[in-house]
Amino acid sequence: MAETKSLLMQLAARKRLLLVESELNRVQLLIELRGFQHDLAPLKHHVHAVRSLVTAIAGIAAAFAAIRDAFSHRENEGEPKRPLIFTLLNGLRGAWRSPPR
Repeated sequence: MAETKSLLMQLAARKRLLLVESELNRVQLLIELRGFQHDLAPLKHHVHAVRSLVTAIAGIAAAFAAIRDAFSHRENEGEPKRPLIFTLLNGLRGAWRSPPR
């Protein structure tokens, strides 16, 4: 009987040690995740900056395309001649529309 009681006490002690080790591992994982979040914050800032730059470049390219189209379409005989400002505004309107995110 004493031998069984000793074995049960050893198993209970081992169980407590495993629970403590598990809790330590959980805390260590949380610390590492916070470190990753801290490391990724500057990257997030750079991604937003690049996205803004690409959006601005796309708008400028669309404006130039609208200007090019305005001058090339005015020479066609089959189309009614629209004022240049309307063609430019239509091109700019399309350039600044962005799909919903």
